[in-house]
Amino acid sequence: AYILELSSFQLEYCSNLGAKVAAILNISNDHLDRHHSMDNYQRIKQRIYQGAESIIFNRHDPLTRPVHSSSLTSLKSFGIDSPKAGHYGVVEVDGKQFISRGSDLLLAVEEIPLQGEHNLMNIVAAIAIGDMANIPVNAMVSAIKGFNGLPHRCERVAVIAGVTYYNDSKATNEGATVSAVRSMSKITNGAVVVILGGRAKQDDFSSLFGQLQGVRYKVILIGESAELIKSFVPEDITVVFADSLTSAVEQAKAISIAEDIVLLSPACASFDMFDNFEQRGDIFKQSVLNLTSGIDDKESH
Repeated sequence: AYILELSSFQLEYCSNLGAKVAAILNISNDHLDRHHSMDNYQRIKQRIYQGAESIIFNRHDPLTRPVHSSSLTSLKSFGIDSPKAGHYGVVEVDGKQFISRGSDLLLAVEEIPLQGEHNLMNIVAAIAIGDMANIPVNAMVSAIKGFNGLPHRCERVAVIAGVTYYNDSKATNEGATVSAVRSMSKITNGAVVVILGGRAKQDDFSSLFGQLQGVRYKVILIGESAELIKSFVPEDITVVFADSLTSAVEQAKAISIAEDIVLLSPACASFDMFDNFEQRGDIFKQSVLNLTSGIDDKESH
């Protein structure tokens, strides 16, 4: 058996993949310079479903729901709400949350090392995909309990003066950044200071900020898209410009207080200032660690 993660660029050349299990985690504004419209982008992403024995879609994201599917295809959904029988989600029992298949409890959320709603969503999806592919649930649960995440994906870097710094340099589009900011806001009593900017993949960031309504956050802008993004930031939100990522980290320290989170989650590509998102993330991490030697708690994954 093989597990494939396929981009829309690759799916353009697929006419009938015929996967045992096919899933789309989410569809958000990305790669429109190539695909020209969201309708076309959705159509190409959904090519992964063609010929699949089982389809798993995100019931919180209507764009992932199959537009076309065979009556012979098993259709399941995942989410972080209570699922219907045979579907996957999160339920609460005696004050504790569990990932479940219908009413069958599979894994206590408190046993998952990765924090954040977006990580929980991904784990539910992974369990759903594995279960439909006949991978033993106990093996998946064991792996999840021992997995502490990957670099540049909401990677916890350090806690300095009560402020926690996270590296999410891999977030190169709006959807990833919205998920990260909203998830971080739910694990702190403070504000989220988010560093945005780089080479924009879109010319309209109104949706990004619209989805952050109700979240306490401040914005630091870097890169060639800084002025563009600034034009969409709500008037009541603090905005600071920085001419480098190191300067952005220093500015973040200056405007944050204990219990805040500083999050590099640019919603843009890195190529205006860096070779790739990995270099951007590495420079962020080094800049954070250079702030002070008085680090309360350092944890890199």
